[in-house]
Amino acid sequence: LVEKIVVGVDRACGDDYPAAKRRVREVAVAALVDAAERAVARDLRDVWALRDGVRVNLGCDDDDEAIARDVAARKDRYLQWDEVFGETPLPVLATDAATLRRLCESLDASGPVGFDVEWSDARPGAALLQLATTTSAVLVDVPAVASTPEGCAALRDAFQGAPLLGFGCAQDLARLRA
Repeated sequence: LVEKIVVGVDRACGDDYPAAKRRVREVAVAALVDAAERAVARDLRDVWALRDGVRVNLGCDDDDEAIARDVAARKDRYLQWDEVFGETPLPVLATDAATLRRLCESLDASGPVGFDVEWSDARPGAALLQLATTTSAVLVDVPAVASTPEGCAALRDAFQGAPLLGFGCAQDLARLRA
């Protein structure tokens, strides 16, 4: 989201407003630091310096110890996977047809399968497909899987069988088809 806002401001400003480009980045970095996302702030700062030639200061300590404090603060603030799911392993990311087929076979399709699609408005198509039942989940890197004919077939096959549940299904399916 932060990168999307920055890109939008850059597009609106063109090359005429370098101060605005710097200011939007300073505000974004400050908000990330305030949210205990110092590592993300540092990474974006470095990307912006290299890609856009815009340098901003973090305005805080920039070391591994400070980042470790941020990680600890986020763990205290946000619900953690293991607090809810115990020893259940994290979902695996499918990046090729064979992995997607294997993971879809592991889904308990005896009931409905929930699905959701994530994307960026800056690019056509879908970025991430999530399929889940009450007992397991599959994450799919759509651009990676769809880069081969076998992957496209595996994506189509992922939607066969069990009834699908989702919110905004028409828009999600349109993104997958793109």
